[in-house]
Amino acid sequence: MLLRILSFLMVLSMGGCAAMEKSYEATTCNANAGYEKGVNDATAGHPMNSMYFSPCPDATKEATLKGYRDGYQTGLGSRPTSVQQVQVNIQNADSARPFFCEIKNFEKSHFAFGATLLEAQKEVERKCMKEDKSGFSCTNPQCKENR
Repeated sequence: MLLRILSFLMVLSMGGCAAMEKSYEATTCNANAGYEKGVNDATAGHPMNSMYFSPCPDATKEATLKGYRDGYQTGLGSRPTSVQQVQVNIQNADSARPFFCEIKNFEKSHFAFGATLLEAQKEVERKCMKEDKSGFSCTNPQCKENR
């Protein structure tokens, strides 16, 4: 009796594995899924890795890998510039403008730099007014020297 139950459970589990394998193939082993995975890997900065598709059947593997390579190339082209490079550029650009002003209104913050205190004040007020047409929250900027 115990042997029959174990045999029955074994057959059920093998059927579950087959269903999972079919599900994996249906969602992963095609050119569109490969393309999406390639874009995601490249954008995240991961190295190219086609091992993810190794369980795919031979009939779909070539198209899936081509989709992955194409997606990876697309993802490389859309990667953002590193934050450190952007910060360096901003610091270099703003070092010639010795004043910094900021207006904080609710959840938004506006800031500007200027060669003079008045220039920084006017610029931050202009930026704030662009979003808050009433201008109610665009007064009294907090200013300091940009060191």
